[in-house]
Amino acid sequence: MTKLVVIDAGHGGKDPGAVGNNLKEKDLTLTIAGLACDILEKAYGINTLQTRPKDQFVSLSSRTNVANAAHAHCLVSIHINAASPSANGFESFVYTTDDETTKSHSLQKDIHAPLAKHFDRDRGRKKANFHMVREYKGAAVLIELGFITNPLDASKLSNGSFLFKLAESLAGGIAKYLDVT
Repeated sequence: MTKLVVIDAGHGGKDPGAVGNNLKEKDLTLTIAGLACDILEKAYGINTLQTRPKDQFVSLSSRTNVANAAHAHCLVSIHINAASPSANGFESFVYTTDDETTKSHSLQKDIHAPLAKHFDRDRGRKKANFHMVREYKGAAVLIELGFITNPLDASKLSNGSFLFKLAESLAGGIAKYLDVT
């Protein structure tokens, strides 16, 4: 059975998302999403669907409607955090009612550690009432790949090879979850 993964590049178009240190979240998430999709397809033979394949605004409901209609095996929504300049690190989120028995929890477990190793601080696996993890009818995780407002995280995020490493780790974690490694 062919596996299908939906990758959501957060924000886009008129919505830049977080901005800091001469970087825009929408640009970084789009780059990472494209790289992750390429790796999933070429290295693992996993089909992918991007909710936002170019710099355009796509509503949250449109994103989850597309993902739900595709009946994908999982969805990962990619984001970059913003806060005070001292805040840093990686965190991942599932919906508030997910627990150890859910597919979302398993997906989160498989992608969290490989991504967290790229950051100085692991902020943990968390739960939240975010649209992308609430409205998708399958395994869904939202990731926050560092803080665009933190000089060290931003320095890493401005490096193309670092973005590729994040995409590789994300793809590897998804492949592990789908048992395609």
